[in-house]
Amino acid sequence: MQQVKLLLCIFCFLTTPFIYPCEIDVDSVITNVVADGDSLKKQDKQRLSTYFQQYLDADLSAEDEPHMLDKKKMEPIDYIPQVHATIRTKYEYTPVFNAHRFQLRNARVSLVGNVHPIVAYKAEVDLSDVTVFKVTDMFVDVMPVKGLDLILGQMKIPISTDNLRSPHVQYFANRSFIVKQMSGIASVGFVASYSAKQWFPVTAWLGVFNGGSIKQQSEWQTHLSYSARLLFETSKYFNFDINYLYCNPENLGMHLVDVNLRTDFCRAHIETEAMYKIYDNKALKPTLGFLAQAFYDLKLPKVFEHLRFLIRYDMITDDCDGFINDEGVYPINDIARHRITAGLTLRLPKPVFAELRLNYEKYFYKDATIANPSDVDKFVIEIGRAHV
Repeated sequence: MQQVKLLLCIFCFLTTPFIYPCEIDVDSVITNVVADGDSLKKQDKQRLSTYFQQYLDADLSAEDEPHMLDKKKMEPIDYIPQVHATIRTKYEYTPVFNAHRFQLRNARVSLVGNVHPIVAYKAEVDLSDVTVFKVTDMFVDVMPVKGLDLILGQMKIPISTDNLRSPHVQYFANRSFIVKQMSGIASVGFVASYSAKQWFPVTAWLGVFNGGSIKQQSEWQTHLSYSARLLFETSKYFNFDINYLYCNPENLGMHLVDVNLRTDFCRAHIETEAMYKIYDNKALKPTLGFLAQAFYDLKLPKVFEHLRFLIRYDMITDDCDGFINDEGVYPINDIARHRITAGLTLRLPKPVFAELRLNYEKYFYKDATIANPSDVDKFVIEIGRAHV
């Protein structure tokens, strides 16, 4: 009976923000769920209170990844996974064709938890990535010592800071060219990361992955992909990272080098990133991707937490994804283009994390007649909601 009460309290607490998006009193949620004249054990109530308060105090805009528990033995409540969900819906209008479209861009659900203080897991699926069901993350993370993570499974290849941002923390409705065209690669493999922040503000990642398509997991791999990433968190005002990836999806080796610089101060954020792709044997002209973006948060007194003003410039030269077409050649999959994006974002405060994004994208082509019909001037309205 005690277990049923515990689960009922957790369910009511997690669903309350969707019904009543206001301040929540932890003790009142627990008390109201339990019937009159009955009560939870004192230690169970204390654990629930701590669990719920950590939920309310969490940074809802942060990434949600497995972590080591600071204890030697797990208690029953420690086995309860964190449930995360992100829904992004949007409307787009292009004056180029005087046309409209609605999209369910993401419907992600994930479970993050521990089976041991040093063994954690993450299981995330996207129920509708523009109508396509996808497994996005599915891995086990073993942490034998503090700062060391040994991760095995399916995940994003750790390259590019903009690429590693989950949908609910990205700044604009549509991803940058660096992410969408060059580095947004998921695969199955192994990653070892180590953070030595207590001595030096550096975190390092080394990874090895299947070299072919993510759907070719049952096939023997003759070419593997290798990645390396160094993150330097020098201060709360300035951080940078250096990334490298070698991949060979279909007998065309490609080397990607990426650098990201960013600074935060006075509610403002400024960031720039450049990625350079070199093809083996000079099979194709190297591809350059560049991104510069900034925003400023204006605090609001009521209803919304802040109003964010955003601006972004990004570009890409002719790019090939490394796969051969039906004619036996490596084609240019994405033609060179430039883009300027301006936007406004309104965010609701905790405990519900929700944003309304208004974006306008202006594209520049050398020859717009061969442009992808999806990549043209457009207005975007997006509503994104994440429950953490």
